[in-house]
Amino acid sequence: MEEEHKQIFMQQEMTKVKIATEMMLINENLNKKSSELDNLKSKYDKLKSSYGKLERICTDLVVEISRLEEENKTLKDQKAPLKNREATHKEMTGKKNQDMAPIKEEKEHFFTRLQNFIFEHGKRKSDYAKPQEHFRSCIIEISRLEEENKILQYKITHLTNMESQNKDIIRKQNQEMAQIKDENEHLLNRLSTSVGERLAHDNVNIANLNDPFRPTKLSELYSELYDNEWTDAFQELTEALGFSEEKATGYLLNIIMNAYRKCKEITWDRYNTMKLVSSTLAVKHDFSSSRATTDSQETMKTTTLLFALSIDQERSLKNIWRATTRAFKDESLKLLETELKTSLGISETKMPNTCKYLTGCIDICFKMGFKETPMHLHITAEKETGSYRIFDTEKFRAYTKSGKYAAYVVWPALFLQEGGSMLVKGIAQGCQECDSNV
Repeated sequence: MEEEHKQIFMQQEMTKVKIATEMMLINENLNKKSSELDNLKSKYDKLKSSYGKLERICTDLVVEISRLEEENKTLKDQKAPLKNREATHKEMTGKKNQDMAPIKEEKEHFFTRLQNFIFEHGKRKSDYAKPQEHFRSCIIEISRLEEENKILQYKITHLTNMESQNKDIIRKQNQEMAQIKDENEHLLNRLSTSVGERLAHDNVNIANLNDPFRPTKLSELYSELYDNEWTDAFQELTEALGFSEEKATGYLLNIIMNAYRKCKEITWDRYNTMKLVSSTLAVKHDFSSSRATTDSQETMKTTTLLFALSIDQERSLKNIWRATTRAFKDESLKLLETELKTSLGISETKMPNTCKYLTGCIDICFKMGFKETPMHLHITAEKETGSYRIFDTEKFRAYTKSGKYAAYVVWPALFLQEGGSMLVKGIAQGCQECDSNV
């Protein structure tokens, strides 16, 4: 029990100590707060006194502003008559200046005349004082100078005329030089054109880039004809009509070769005929005076002379040939197509793709023949090597079979001209046994 009392006592003591400590802290805080409160009161008193001073100052300022406004109003009232007086004074001053201006000008003019009069009077006085001989010498000098002036004026007039004449001569020379220059350029252009035409005449290796059907373009169309129309016609012959592969290729080859020969007849052969007629001169000789003849006897004999055409004549003839061939192109090709359909037995209803292939063959063969030198189709697929013939791989490629020999030709090789450079390889069927018919 005693120990419990001691513990309780100790706890109470500790509690008292804590309370005392807290009381001390509270007192310290109260002291601080009271001191701060005193400071705030003192600041408040100062502010209050300052506010009173400011109120007094503001009151004084309001009174001063009222006084200044009254003075400003009074000054404004006094300023109005002063402005009127100033404007009146300026107006009067301007009028006086305007009135004084002619007087000043007249004074300056009079003063100037007085100075001139004094100067002239002094000059005349000095001139009258000069000797008479000096006056005569001046007259003589004036006469001499007048003569020199006349001579100089004459020289100036002469030089001016010469300059005008020289300008006319130079202008005429410039015109002549310009005319000669234009004629020279015209002759050079004609010479260049003539040389170019002579170089290009019958020279198929020089391509006309403006020609839409130049050989390189036609070779592309020729290859497209085989890839498209020929393939469709071949399928039609083998599948719809039961042709064998060899028979179908031979039939299609016969179509393009017939179209090529016929188109060459209506293009290049026609030109050769026109050329032969143009270069042939028929001379008739009359023998009636040298011997007695009857009405039934022949009295005239014709001699045929051939002469070579010049390049210009050939060019003119080719222009006529081109014009006439173009004029009758459509009619000629229609007749040719009808003729080939009849001769080759091509039916439009049963063989539409073959008809389309024939039309394509005629079109491209006409374009190949309508050239300065016609293009050439080559169908010999073998070349001689010693005592026998082998597949010509330089001009043909194999169709579906390769071999040492050529069995039959499928597609002709295309050349720039007969004996010229090759543009498109032909196609032939290869075999291992020799066939003398190919």
